[in-house]
Amino acid sequence: MPKTRTYTPDFLNDLRQKLETAPVPVKDLSTRQSIDLLKDDLLAKRKAGWTWKAMAGWLTEQGLVIDASGLSTYVQDGRGTKTCKREKTKSTRAATMAMPIKKVPGTKSASPAGTAAEKTSTATRRTRKPTDNKEQKQFGFVNADKSLQG
Repeated sequence: MPKTRTYTPDFLNDLRQKLETAPVPVKDLSTRQSIDLLKDDLLAKRKAGWTWKAMAGWLTEQGLVIDASGLSTYVQDGRGTKTCKREKTKSTRAATMAMPIKKVPGTKSASPAGTAAEKTSTATRRTRKPTDNKEQKQFGFVNADKSLQG
């Protein structure tokens, strides 16, 4: 049976101090995420008179490679994260559901599905097709002719 490992309190305290000073790994961001983080500053430059082309050229010189059309799309799109897209979808649905339905003059208003009475009165019932009952007569079924007409 393997021996259980044990650790001293001094060792654990040293390990705790090393964990506190350990560097946090840095996650690289995509171009869209980078522009999303810089969006407020870029919009301020745009209001100050910078063109998309000038900003894209400056960002490319600094190491963030992007063209003017991509920059304007990313800044104006407002789609930075999935939560923004989800909120946009919900607001679109709410706006669609709030729109009133206009009645066309000269038409009768009715529910699209109709009423239950309309459905039952217009529905045709299926009737059984007459079949050959020679086998029933052969095996001695009583009233073989009448059982199929029911």
